[in-house]
Amino acid sequence: MVISLGKFKLGKLTKLYTFLKLSKQIEKEALAADGIIKVKLMGGNLSSFYVLTVWEDTESMMKFSRSGKHHEAIKKSKDLAKEIKLYHYESDEIPTEKEVKLSLENNPKTRIL
Repeated sequence: MVISLGKFKLGKLTKLYTFLKLSKQIEKEALAADGIIKVKLMGGNLSSFYVLTVWEDTESMMKFSRSGKHHEAIKKSKDLAKEIKLYHYESDEIPTEKEVKLSLENNPKTRIL
């Protein structure tokens, strides 16, 4: 399985509604995507949010990331978020919410945008 983790820290609280609306649209598309195993959106607080997606393979994950609302969100990311952290890896285990947060904060392979 391919595990994809993300943390999104909003630049301004005024972007919260736009971010949440887009997140729910992306979640809906992800749940219908080929190769998806699990999608979980997790709140941290009003300005930080986490996401976990689990995919059968990298090809499915990449195809989804370059389409639909997710592709639209990538274009808007600089306007919505002041920081984005991403980490992808292969595993036979799905991480817990606590593991998602720790991985994004402590793993040296986490990309910060």
